[in-house]
Amino acid sequence: MHRITLIIPIIVLALAGSALASGSAPTRPPHPPKNYFAPAGEKLDNNRYALGKAVFTGKAPRTANPSAAKKQRTQLAHLAQVSGKQGASLPSLAGQLSNEQMDAVDYYVSKRFGAH
Repeated sequence: MHRITLIIPIIVLALAGSALASGSAPTRPPHPPKNYFAPAGEKLDNNRYALGKAVFTGKAPRTANPSAAKKQRTQLAHLAQVSGKQGASLPSLAGQLSNEQMDAVDYYVSKRFGAH
């Protein structure tokens, strides 16, 4: 008889914990859409993105381009403003990037920070 009186409270305690559970609630929130800032049919250009990221982080080799320094300075200043603290050093790259690198860093910032 003593065993039965001990088993009943144990069963009640075990069932009480599961009654308070939320059941079918998801364990983590859903992921946002992959291309949140991109138009519906646009795909990510991986090569341009990777080159832009390398330029942005300072890991890409620099190519002297003094004839485009003024134009690059204004564009890089705009990209620095859009990217915040992370892109503060971008204007110092003016005149040191090829046209392909400028296009790539512009593409990277537009995709990464939602500029344009």
